[in-house]
Amino acid sequence: SPCSIIIRHRTYEIKHLVKGKALLDSADIVIFSSILSKVKSHFLLHGAVLSSNGKALVLSGLSGSGKTTLALELTRRGLQFLSDEIAAISRSTHLIHPFPRAIGTRKETLNFLNYIDIPCDRLHHTISGEKKWIVDIEELFDSPLGGICKGKCLILLETVPERMESNYQNIDIALKRIDYNLIKQLRKIKGVEYQTLNSDGNYCFARFKVEKKKGVQKEFLEICQDYRESILYRVKVVEKPPNPHNNPKLFPIPKMETALELFGNLQNIVINDGLMSRNFCESPLQILFELIDAIDNMECYRLLVGNLKKTVNLISNLAK
Repeated sequence: SPCSIIIRHRTYEIKHLVKGKALLDSADIVIFSSILSKVKSHFLLHGAVLSSNGKALVLSGLSGSGKTTLALELTRRGLQFLSDEIAAISRSTHLIHPFPRAIGTRKETLNFLNYIDIPCDRLHHTISGEKKWIVDIEELFDSPLGGICKGKCLILLETVPERMESNYQNIDIALKRIDYNLIKQLRKIKGVEYQTLNSDGNYCFARFKVEKKKGVQKEFLEICQDYRESILYRVKVVEKPPNPHNNPKLFPIPKMETALELFGNLQNIVINDGLMSRNFCESPLQILFELIDAIDNMECYRLLVGNLKKTVNLISNLAK
């Protein structure tokens, strides 16, 4: 039967779920996303954070770019873990704060956890099904979690061998129920290409290729808002996962280029996030320049993620 939760006098409906046992997972996503959308004191980047000698390394990238796997291997090598999902940068001090949560694993990450000999009894299935696992970082490593620290490096993760500026981005929409009217309306938008409809056993995920033009993005978001009762969350995803046979490549990039990319990646996992400026009181241009100021003392790089060992070696060298 339909269920609802109330957050700060606003009611969120949780209904029409594929399986009843996914109810608590859905509530967790709604509550967590609602909390994120209220945070104005920090920039919340979609990224992993490690620290070495009191200095933070931020690995920022879209879903599927390898943040969790890299963070786990770097922690195994002695770096301190702050987060594998949210990089919280204070807007007043520009210090980076820990944001530890239980690590959600997919099949690829699970294979890596087996590689570093994690006992099976430390992995727990999520409530929503057998294809997802969670594990606390304290269960994996004996090293203490990292604390508040200054930023040292900010690394933008890429997964394709030759970075060519794409006019499109992939967006996955997690659906509480299959809504063919929503899919139909989104497909009508010029500049939007419907790709696939997949299921993880509880939720269905509709993937769209969306042109980056402002008008296309705006229309896409407006339709998602109209059908918000069917949508659990939206997330930008990489076009291709990291290729383990590729040699990684690392090169420095300007602060402005970094800030522009981060600008579009803020709060990537927020439910029905809409335009970023809705979560802040300032104009988008003001937020952009504040981002540039926040990362001014950090070295900025772009990293093509490839072979795990070689990729981690490159990152570890930056931490020294």
